[in-house]
Amino acid sequence: MSKPVMYLAGGITGYTYNEAVDWRNLFASMIPDVECLSPMRGKAFLESEGILGACGQHPLTMERGIFIRDTFDVRRCDLFLANFLNSTVASIGTIFEIALAFELNKPIIIIMEEKNVHHHPFINEACSFEVGTFGEAAEIVKNILF
Repeated sequence: MSKPVMYLAGGITGYTYNEAVDWRNLFASMIPDVECLSPMRGKAFLESEGILGACGQHPLTMERGIFIRDTFDVRRCDLFLANFLNSTVASIGTIFEIALAFELNKPIIIIMEEKNVHHHPFINEACSFEVGTFGEAAEIVKNILF
C-alpha cells in the first residue's frame, strides 16, 4: 500500500532557498508515513543561484513549469498544507493553490498566527483547519490520514 500524499505549500518569493526548503524538510520529518510533495524539489541549483536569480533559467523555474507541476501536485495530493507563519506579504501562488485544493475537496490545513497577512474571508472559509504551530498541524494530518 502506498503512502498518503500531502502537498506542502507556502511562500517562496522573497525567501532564501534554505528558508523555503528547511521548514518543508522539518515538517516532512514529523510525519514520516506521509509522502510530502514540495514545490522546491528538484531545484537544489537555486541554493547557489538564488531563487530570483535562477527563475526562468530551468524548465522547473519557468512560469509554465512552476504552474504545471504545482497544480499537478495539488490535484494528486490527499491533503493540502500551507505554512504562512511569519509572512509579511501575501503568497499569490499559494492562494491560487488553496482555491484549487478547495475546488477539488482536499482537506486544507493552514498554519498561521492570528494577525497574519493571509487572514481573509476567502482563505478563512476555504481552510478546513487553521492552527498556529507545526506540532498542531502534524497532529491533524495524522488524524485525517490514519
